[in-house]
Formats: sequence, C-alpha cells, structure tokens
Amino acid sequence: PSLYEAVAGPGPIRWMDEREDGTAELTPEVARLWGWKDDLPERGLACAGKHIRGWPALVSLPMLPALYALTGRGGEAEDFRQAELSPLERDVVEVVMAQAPVSSREIRAELGRPETRQVNRALDSLQRMLILTRAGTIDHEQGWPGTAYDVLARRYGEHLVDLHGADEARTSLAETVLRSAGELSA
Repeated sequence: PSLYEAVAGPGPIRWMDEREDGTAELTPEVARLWGWKDDLPERGLACAGKHIRGWPALVSLPMLPALYALTGRGGEAEDFRQAELSPLERDVVEVVMAQAPVSSREIRAELGRPETRQVNRALDSLQRMLILTRAGTIDHEQGWPGTAYDVLARRYGEHLVDLHGADEARTSLAETVLRSAGELSA
C-alpha cells in the first residue's frame, strides 16, 4: 500500500506547495515521508531500499522474510557469496561487510573508484538482489548527508529466521497486496 495515502488520504500526490514569495516547498505530507525513508531503516523499524523492481520502497518487517525467501539464499550475512555478482558488486559488498554503515562516497574512496555512476549501479543492483539495504544516513563534512548501506541479512537477520519456501512466499506476498488493494476488477 501507498504510505502517502496512509498519511494524506486517497487522491493524487501533491509534492509541493507554493509559498507567498513564489518559491516552493515540500507539502507537509511529503516532508514527513521524506524523513521516514531514512529514519525508519536507521531505527530498524522497516527495511528500505530499491528492493522491489529497482524502485525505492519501504518493506514491513513482517513481510521481509517472504520477500527475502524469493532470493533462494538463507538468512545469514555471508549468504551473498552464493549470488552471481560482478567483480565490482563483490568488491562493494566486501567494503560494506567490513565497514557498515557506509555511504557510497566512502565505498568509492575505499575502492579507489571515483566513478559515481558505476558504484551507484552496483549499489542499485545489490539492493534489487536483497544483498544490500539502506540503513539511514551518514553526515559528511561537506554537502548533503549520504545514504548509509548495510548487508540486509546482517541488519535484519533476526527477522529472517522463519524464511518461507518460494511458493509460500509468493502466496504470502500476493495475499498482502490483494488485501491492501481493496476492490479489483477482472
């Protein structure tokens, strides 16, 4: 379900409000959600990342075992070694394993790779595979705070103890989506 709808009610998303001076600011609802995307995973209350088709999403902790079960891996932090990873993806995971929580800027520095785009692609891919997850933010001396990353199975391992089989996981996820969708047409 849409977290925006839970906060603002049904209807189109209203991102910005215009101020009297002609500038724009986030609506109160969007500002609230913007903070939650970092705060909830930092506090361990929800799993956040580009885990579902590469889109940023919050996953409730009760649904995480079903989603994770579809990876076919166990719930241990080292289980990422079973996945087929590119050399860069493997290097990124090794840095995160050793230093988490860690930002993409810190990962690039550790790897000696200034190519932001390549490292960000690897981070996105690793989130889609449910190997890495977001873990809040990290303040830097200059600029905006950076997204903090951790190994998903390490961060949420206690929630992954009751992993489903793939068929049971798909059924559980489908039931949850259908239950939250309300009425559907054929």
